[in-house]
Amino acid sequence: MAVENLTLFCLRSNPEGVIQTVKKLHPELVIAGTVRDWSKVSIAVGKSRSRKSMMLLHDPEVYEGSSWMKQLLQLQQTLARYPASPHRAKAMELALSFNFALTVQADPELNWNGKDERVAILKALAQSMDGVFHTPTTLRSAEGRVLISSQGEHDPKARFPEMMESGLASDDDDLELTKTIPAKMHAPPSSLQVAKRCLVMMAISARAQLEQAGHANASLNHRAQQIAAWLKGLHIDDALEPDDWTVLQSPISHLGSQDTLNAMWYLEGLAVLAWALGRSTLPAYDEMADASTLQAQLGFMEEDQAKALLSTAKLRPPSELDGMQKHLFALHWRLREYRIQPQPMNFRAFLKECWFGPVDVSLFRFVDNDLALGTHPIHEAPKTLFEQCVSTIMERHRAINWLHWGGLYSETDTPT
Repeated sequence: MAVENLTLFCLRSNPEGVIQTVKKLHPELVIAGTVRDWSKVSIAVGKSRSRKSMMLLHDPEVYEGSSWMKQLLQLQQTLARYPASPHRAKAMELALSFNFALTVQADPELNWNGKDERVAILKALAQSMDGVFHTPTTLRSAEGRVLISSQGEHDPKARFPEMMESGLASDDDDLELTKTIPAKMHAPPSSLQVAKRCLVMMAISARAQLEQAGHANASLNHRAQQIAAWLKGLHIDDALEPDDWTVLQSPISHLGSQDTLNAMWYLEGLAVLAWALGRSTLPAYDEMADASTLQAQLGFMEEDQAKALLSTAKLRPPSELDGMQKHLFALHWRLREYRIQPQPMNFRAFLKECWFGPVDVSLFRFVDNDLALGTHPIHEAPKTLFEQCVSTIMERHRAINWLHWGGLYSETDTPT
């Protein structure tokens, strides 16, 4: 049976009220923690053969922590990628107003349109806290109706939370319903913008490779000039960032060591952008991208092939981009966490119930239930491999975040 994962986002924050609401409808719940401080509620309905289960996962760090606004921005960017519909603009506005979230895991999948006691419980919770449901492909109202979907569908009868409709909160709500979009927020890049950025990053990483090829000579400088001329001939100057031309036009041996290193690492971000355009598969997280393979796939120094990439560029569906962002976030989190606390953990179990999950564990390799690097669990991996993975995943994380957040690629953050 398939397990369904979704998030209940609410304008009102009331963890204790969650327990009270569920108890009224289903007294046989199992609580991990106390009524005021709980982390999980387990619910089972039906008889043995038709038994259905549901878990509500709660972690205050999710909505009280410093990364909460980043998560809401990420949600907003996901909704922005959905096809235009009467509810999209309002849904994007709503996305930045939430103050509470619960992760929901249902086995089997929920029956939104039929008789399902679990759905009745969720609807009661959403109505009591002015909430909506975000599934991998839809945003649903408290009544379970589709407000907006990745397929462009919407239910004309779907209603937004009452508090949003009225614009008012009661005296004891103390909610921030007028959160503003940060100044650095941008629209996600279009397929064409991603293709342009691919060609720019490919040229920059190739230029950096020349820096490592040997001492300055006429042949190397000529090759560097050819790369800059090829890129200029594609007429994609709008995709160049302030430091890009500096790298491309620097004579051999005049590019600083740090600039060279940064440009070389662009290759890992390029691998993600090429994957997002459906032009390549992404190497394993503990393997580095291959420059010659990416260059062949994207038409490096081939004007006709590069122009074809620009004219036919098409990004993968939002659900695939979102899944990759969650995957790379989880990898980056584990690598950073291990650097802070170098000890093993049950990463497999963590991914199923973590505050940013659940995460698809099939995309990872495990040894002793922890993240595997090569053939070793992370705590036994060679230091050189660990450091390589840290840099690789940080650059891939930057690329997938840029695909969601837009703005200057070089300024894209990688928070965990």
